[in-house]
Amino acid sequence: MEDSSSVLRVGVAPWFMMHPECFGISNCFSGFELEVLEVITEMLNLTVKIFATDSIGCGSKKKNSSRWSSLGGMLQRGEIDITGNVCALEKNRMEDFGYSWPVWMDGQTFWIKAPTLRSETFNPFAPFRGKTWLVLVLISICSILALTVMKYDRKLSDAFQTAAGQLFSSFCLFKAPPRSLFWVCGFFAVAALKVAYTTYIRAALFYPRPYYAPFQDINDLALKLSTGEFKLIHYHKDYKEVIPKGPEETQKLILQAVQKHGYYVAENSLSSTLLDGLIKNDNAVMVKGSIFADVYAMEYENRSMLWRIPDNLVRSSPVSYLWRKDFKFAKQFNKALISMNAATSEILKRTSGYTVKQVHNNPMLIASVHSNSEPISMISFTGPPVATKKSRPRQNV
Repeated sequence: MEDSSSVLRVGVAPWFMMHPECFGISNCFSGFELEVLEVITEMLNLTVKIFATDSIGCGSKKKNSSRWSSLGGMLQRGEIDITGNVCALEKNRMEDFGYSWPVWMDGQTFWIKAPTLRSETFNPFAPFRGKTWLVLVLISICSILALTVMKYDRKLSDAFQTAAGQLFSSFCLFKAPPRSLFWVCGFFAVAALKVAYTTYIRAALFYPRPYYAPFQDINDLALKLSTGEFKLIHYHKDYKEVIPKGPEETQKLILQAVQKHGYYVAENSLSSTLLDGLIKNDNAVMVKGSIFADVYAMEYENRSMLWRIPDNLVRSSPVSYLWRKDFKFAKQFNKALISMNAATSEILKRTSGYTVKQVHNNPMLIASVHSNSEPISMISFTGPPVATKKSRPRQNV
């Protein structure tokens, strides 16, 4: 007969990398969360009883109630002693339940719908903005017309061809520009044309330009949310529960943005539902810990349509087992977790490392907000100088 004092009741919520039927069986993968738990229970010589629930996730408080759903509800009702799933340490969970020493530190990531990539076919118009092209066309037309008037002798068509030929030869550096070109067109007009031409070649060689992330940390995201450019997506019905981790002032700004602009509410906490919501709504943002978000995306068949952006500010947040506040093995569990700190990291790398390789970004999607190859503006003139020698021989311009 089993000693009830050494029996540990473990609650397990379903997801595709959780296999409680393999718990305690050699050469059978139970899931990285249960694998850590299995090592600890062996260290403490405890007998484990698995209690499965059909509800997904660690649970949340029901609206206008103190009752919890899923694993939280099982803990609250005394049906289990500890969760087999690791859970993010949200404020209300920490208030109502006990929690273990962090099993892993989870980096925060942002997930949005990936933009439709531009065609990689060479596009000669790609490097310039519309206004730039307009300025160049006007300068060229005015220069040709001015030279045409100057060279008009017998026939207008001959004068026009001569003027266009001189301008083209000077522009493409085939030969030194004649003196008349300088005083008719003006030094700065020719300089602008030459700078634009050389800069165009540089920019065209770098086409297509990559997309740069709209934000790179939680502070950037908060500003985007405050303007309504983006909206959070979450399964919680209470708007106060959707605020992601970040500095206190940033969280206040996000809360104000959610109250002002709202957020997308997913029907349930299924990963597929959340990711479908991202694809359906171009401005939706899911904020999630990287450990599970990477695995969720690996399972998602349309993952190539998603863009994963790491948070450069909130790089790590703890995930822990939850237990009842009167859990008698709390101290022993925490000591065991601390002692096997390196082992838990190895378990995570071994069992989930391959998933990160599966969830990769297109190389044209850059997780930075800074671009070094923006469309060219005529405001900044940087390029080769224009020579003004009087001699007729060819010049290096």
